[in-house]
Amino acid sequence: MLRMLAAVGGLLMCSSLAHTQVPDCEQANLAFRETGCCVRPLANANELQRRINDCTMFLSLAGTSKLDQSIAYLIRGRGYASMGQLERAFADFDKAVELDPRSVHAYLSRGRQYQTKRQFDRALGDFDKAIELSSSSEVAFRVRGSLHYSMSRFHQAIADYDRAIELDPHSAQAYLGRGRTYQEKGEPHRALVDLNKSIELDPHYALSYWYRARAHEETRAREQAIADYRKALQLDPTRLDARSALERLGVSP
Repeated sequence: MLRMLAAVGGLLMCSSLAHTQVPDCEQANLAFRETGCCVRPLANANELQRRINDCTMFLSLAGTSKLDQSIAYLIRGRGYASMGQLERAFADFDKAVELDPRSVHAYLSRGRQYQTKRQFDRALGDFDKAIELSSSSEVAFRVRGSLHYSMSRFHQAIADYDRAIELDPHSAQAYLGRGRTYQEKGEPHRALVDLNKSIELDPHYALSYWYRARAHEETRAREQAIADYRKALQLDPTRLDARSALERLGVSP
C-alpha cells in the first residue's frame, strides 16, 4: 500500500511532518496516516488546497478501508468548510457518517456546519448523536453548549458547559462559553470568574478579553474594560468591535 500511495502524485509525505498529523488519523492504518491528507501542514490557503487534493487522491485508490475513507472524507470536508464551500463540505460529512456511523468527529463537524447555517434542529441532532456515542467527550458537550447559547437556551448551555469543564478542567473554551452565557443571563460577576479562568488557561485568545471587557463595563470597571479591549485588539487587530468600544469610551487603541 505504501508504494502505491507514494506513486500517486507525491501523496506520501516525508516522516518529518508526522508531528502535524490530524488527530482523527490516529485510528487509521499506517499507510493512510503518512499521507498528505493526514500530515500536510496548513500554513496557508495553498496548503489547505493541497491537503484537499491529497485526500481526493487517497479516495481515488482501490482497496482502502471504510474507516480510512471516512476519515479522508471528514478531513476533506473540513477543508471545504474552511474555504466556504459548504455544499461540498456537507456532502463529505454525509459520506463520512455513512462509512463510519460511529464517527463522533463526523457528527460534530457536520453539526457545526448546520449551526453556521442556523439549521439548529439538525445541528442538535448531530451533537446529541455525538454525545450518545461518546459521553466523555468534552468537545461534544462544549459545542452543544455553544448551540444552546445560539438558541438563547442559557440554562441548557450552562449545563453542557458544566459537564465539559467536569470532563476537562483545563478547557479554556469551555470556561469562555460558560462565561459569556452568564453574561447574556445578566450575571456579569459570575461571568468574570469564568472569563478570568479562561484567560488564565489561554492568555492568547482575543475573544476572551473581548467578553471580559464587556463584563467589566457592566460592573462599572472602566479602566479594566479599556485594558481588555486593548488586549483583544492587540491579539487580533481585525477586531473592529474592540476598536469601536475604545472609541466609544473616549480613548485611543
